[in-house]
Parts: sequence; C-alpha cells; structure tokens
Amino acid sequence: MWHKSILDTVRQAKERGMCLYGAGFWGEVAYKVFTKLGVSPKCFCDDASDKWGKEYQGIPVYSLEDAVKQYPGAVYIVCADTIKKRDVWGRKDLERMLHRLKERNVYDSNSELRIIMYLFLLDLQNLDSLLSGCQKPDLEGSGGLVKASDLQNLFILNHMGNSGSYYFEQLFDGHPNVLSLPYSSWVFWTVYEKRLQYLEGTELLIEMAAQMVGYFHSQYEGLYSLQHYKFADWCVGEHGEFIKDVLIDADDFVKYLLVQLDGATGLKSFGHMMKVYVAAYNNCLGKRKQEGSAYWLFYHQHKPDYDVSEMDKFFDKKEFQRIENVILIREPVQHCYSWIFRGCIKENQYTGVEKDKSLLHMLMSEMGVMVQKNPEVHNVKAIRFEDLKFQPEQTMQSLCRWMEIPYLDLMLSTTLNGIQIYFPTYTEKGLVYITGNDTTAVNRKDFSAVMTLWDQVRLNMVYGKFKAAYGYGSDIPPFTEFSKETLKELFQKDFKFAAIAQKVIDEGSPEEGKYDVNEYVKSVFLEYMLNYQDDIEYYDCIKPEEN
Repeated sequence: MWHKSILDTVRQAKERGMCLYGAGFWGEVAYKVFTKLGVSPKCFCDDASDKWGKEYQGIPVYSLEDAVKQYPGAVYIVCADTIKKRDVWGRKDLERMLHRLKERNVYDSNSELRIIMYLFLLDLQNLDSLLSGCQKPDLEGSGGLVKASDLQNLFILNHMGNSGSYYFEQLFDGHPNVLSLPYSSWVFWTVYEKRLQYLEGTELLIEMAAQMVGYFHSQYEGLYSLQHYKFADWCVGEHGEFIKDVLIDADDFVKYLLVQLDGATGLKSFGHMMKVYVAAYNNCLGKRKQEGSAYWLFYHQHKPDYDVSEMDKFFDKKEFQRIENVILIREPVQHCYSWIFRGCIKENQYTGVEKDKSLLHMLMSEMGVMVQKNPEVHNVKAIRFEDLKFQPEQTMQSLCRWMEIPYLDLMLSTTLNGIQIYFPTYTEKGLVYITGNDTTAVNRKDFSAVMTLWDQVRLNMVYGKFKAAYGYGSDIPPFTEFSKETLKELFQKDFKFAAIAQKVIDEGSPEEGKYDVNEYVKSVFLEYMLNYQDDIEYYDCIKPEEN
C-alpha cells in the first residue's frame, strides 16, 4: 500500500499516537525524523526479547504484543533496512514485520513508509520554516535560472538492458543544451502515478525531495543502502570507490524546487514534474539559462523491451515542441552473454521472484521486438552500442546533427557532473573498473562460459532478422529459411544459458517463483519465429558521421 505522505503520517500520529517497530539503527533514525517533525513516539516494539522492558532513545521498548495491547489504535512504522547486500533486495525482515502487524490488525498504509527516503529531513537547515510554509528562497546573485518552461524538447532513452545506457547518458554530461536528472528511470512515473500527482504545497515539496535522497550529501551518505537509490556501483572511481563529489546539497535542491513550484498548487502532469526535477537539479549544479538556447530534457526511462506506443501514457505531446525516442541496441548474442554472465554467474541477482518477467524482457529485446516499426509511432531511432564504443566522435556528431545541437569534444568523455566516471565490468580475470570508452565489453569472442557453440548457432538464427536490419553480420541463415517442423526440432536440446539461470532460480527463489527456464525460453523463441511477418520493418539507425 502507498502512504499519502510523511506529513499525513505525522498528522495521524499526533491524533492516534505512534509506535516504532524495530529498536535498532533504523528505529533510531525514525525516532530522529519524527521527533524533528513534532511527533513524540509512544514506544518502540521489537521481536528481540532481550530488549523488552528497557529504554531506547529515552522511551520504553515492548514486545509487539504488549505494544498493541497498550496502543491498539496507534500508527505502527516498520523500522528495517530494505537492502542487506549489494544488488539483492533484503526485504525478508520487512515482509515478516509487515505480516506480523497485519496479523494483529494494526497495519495500515503508514506502515509501508520507507524511513530511508526521509533521511534528508535531518540535514535540512530550515525545516521549521519549510513546514510553516514561510520559507522563501534566497536567490540573490543566482542570475538567470533554468526554468521548467525552458525545457521544450524531450529525448527519451530506452535500451535492451546491459547495453551501456549509463555510458550513453554520461556522454551528454555537461552539454549546455541537454539537461538531465542522471540515473532517472521509470520509477519516477510510478511515484507520480501513485502519490505525487495528488499532493500540493509543502506536502508535495517534501515528497518530491524524498525521491532525490540518493542524490544528496548527507550525514548518512556513507550507507550503501542510501547510495543504492541512485549511484552505488555505477558511479565509482578507478578503484571502485563511490564518488561522493557527484552529490548535491539537500538545502540547495529544496530551495530551487521551491522556485520551480512557485505559484503552482500542484503538478500539472508527469512531463511537468520531470521538467521541475531537471531544472531544480541543474540549478544546483550552477547551470544558468543561455538566451536563445534550445533545451532538451534527457529522460533516461531505463526500460528494456519498451513498447514505444506507450509514450503518450507518460508525456503529453502538447508540452514539448519535439519528442524523440532513442533505443540503444547491442549485438544480441553478445548481449545474452553479458546479461547471463553478470546477472547469474557473477552477481547471482536473477532470482525469478517475478517469475519470467525479467527474462522475457531480455529475450524480446534480443529478438528486436522493441525496434520493430509501429505504423502509428514515427519519432523513434535506434543507435548501436558498438558504434558508440568504436566510433564515439562520429556517432555523437551524427546524433547532435539530428538533435540540432552543437557537437562538443566534451562528449568524448564519460563524466557525471563533470567528474570522470568508471564502470564495473566482469571479465574472466575478475571485476575491473574501466572508462566508458574502453571496448572490452564489445570485443569478447569467447562465450563458452555461458553458451555452447550449438547455442550460439541457434541464437544467431533466432536473432537473424534483427541482426540483419542493423548491420550485425552473421553467416547463419535466418529462421525464415527453415520449415516450421525444422524450427521445432532445433530446440530439442537445452540451452546452457537457460540452465545457468535455472540454477540461480532454484537456489534463491520461493516455490512460486520457480519454473522450467529452458522450456520457457524455447516457447518464447518458437512463438516469435512462427508468428513473424515478412513485411516487418525496423526503425532507422543513427549511424556514425561519414568524414
């Protein structure tokens, strides 16, 4: 369930009382946040019996059962870490605690509040004036700020997954005509849809800032769980250390957010919200409006297997002069290797909890479904990952010409807020950190760790139409040259990569998340091939500029 806002939780807590479930680190954080917001929790409750009967943060600790007896109508907040280790959601404690609240009829939407999202409130210097509605931004000497209304063009980036989309985003860093909220994603749409579109005033301001928690300097910024919300693992130096200098000041962001929302009772649309976010964020970086400049909002939606016909669901065409979709593609056999090698062998993160959803997106993107032309959607272009890697200057020159913005040499470096960024990549020799221009990821020829030679032959056949459309060479005939009976016979033998995914699922998933991966992969491939229409066309590709 989605709570309305932390201020709504505060209002209810002042009427009903509040109990903090979890007398540990996150309980201490929750206590500090709510006391700063004017709430005095009644007690802590905890499942550890050795804490019962003692005090924590100056208030008593009870068992959950005793707390419910004393405060049956109170607001109960679960205080638990949702991230236990890198790349794996550690929600078992959270789910168990929520279940216990439900069993005792004290659960409501407030219990789902993630206290980590509100850590920034402890760092704000002017929270009291913000809560009273009296805070006015001090803009003396700030010059001409970039406003949300200045962002008239929209660049939407999607990809195949594991296809260098962060690299692509960082090539635009620092370009005066392209403004972004780095590492943004479809998650912003979900929060807008579920919560932000209904809020106004200070309530809206705080909840919008809460979505930025991973971008802020903080007394807690060393926590991996906090970094995870945006930058962890993907914003590192040459030795893998998190680069804290890319973070911005929470007070600055709230100040510029106030400017962007000035006079508005709420958000007009999702497009308006993203313009507000991007303008406020870039003002924090010191960017100022250049008269006569055409500004692009670079929205990294970060969805593999994206259906371009859904664009109108997110953005109103009337809000932009120009909207363009760019889909980053990669040679599909290489992509399959990379996806399985990183996700299943090195990071063991593909758990199958959502059953076949992640795998389906990967397979559909590798068959090129997302770049098949939709007759009703024309503003879509593809761009090859390999072109960006091997011919970055010529490719970015061509892209800039298409966008009608100047090409700049700074686009040859992978930076974030002007700072050189390195990428983690897995090799046979282990984890190494590379710059975005390193070509290790596209030079690999040995796929034996993930697939047999027969796997590679069959994948090249399945992916043949997509590969041919975008100039990926192959000496394997496409599947359309074989009979339906022959295609079915091709899949009598299992795929090695599917067996690897199967092992990860069997070891890490609950029973409801388990399924036969090989049979599923074969069924997806066969359905695609048997229903393929010869008249299918593909979106044009932005090719490197010819000298």
